[in-house]
Amino acid sequence: MIVADDLGWANLGSRRTAETAEEAQGWAETHTPNLDALRSEGISLERHYATSSSCSLWSGRLPTHVTHGDLSVNHQMLWNKKDNNSGFDGIPRAMTGLGTKMKQAGYETHFIGKWDAGWATPEHTPLGRGFDSFLGFLQAENDYWSKDRGPLKYLLDVCLNKFRDFVLFNATYRGGVTGSIATELGCNATLVQDKPFTALGCDMDNRSKCLPDSCYEEAMFLQHAKQILRKVDTNRSKPLFLTFAHHLPHAPMQVPHSFLQKLLGCLGVI
Repeated sequence: MIVADDLGWANLGSRRTAETAEEAQGWAETHTPNLDALRSEGISLERHYATSSSCSLWSGRLPTHVTHGDLSVNHQMLWNKKDNNSGFDGIPRAMTGLGTKMKQAGYETHFIGKWDAGWATPEHTPLGRGFDSFLGFLQAENDYWSKDRGPLKYLLDVCLNKFRDFVLFNATYRGGVTGSIATELGCNATLVQDKPFTALGCDMDNRSKCLPDSCYEEAMFLQHAKQILRKVDTNRSKPLFLTFAHHLPHAPMQVPHSFLQKLLGCLGVI
């Protein structure tokens, strides 16, 4: 299952035309060949709406049935101590989610990308929701390059704020993405956690030094997805349920320099 976060109706190239100057400009800026192919070869649901899709997608419930926002009680920890089931930010602990149901059906389950459906306790994270492994971030919009919490910086939990964004959880490892793990994911560079970078991945203090495209968050997610698929190809003892919840095109608006050059080339700027 592939999730494109914050993808608008007009963010598909196949929805753009050249009938007006504005549409022609939009078409030139919108490059989605793979999504366009999926739409043309599959089924496009033209009137299918959801709100707060992360919670709705995993719980099957309307957003009003999950807690989100100011709980008015001990807000710093997002925890209402009078309600240890629903008194947290995110899907209530007692709700059974999609990952758990797939696990019960005998699937090998993996989650990659943006979670944002609760992280107050381990039970709220992907590992507590039926997924065998998780590579990604828990909150809404971490930085694509430094992998830190980005502008929001509200990743608070009842475990004395032990959780962090950009983590890897599986059967043998539970923690942050270290330099060695980053190298396995294609980012052979010094660990960049919490270091400020420009939107193009260049050192804020020395803009001539830029990270390689392989250190872009989405590139690392893709590398991990390929690793999972290769493993499944050699060992099909269980069916696979892989969720790839892209961060793109959600804020912060950051892309590799090579992509910007490609886009400018298509627009005839360079």
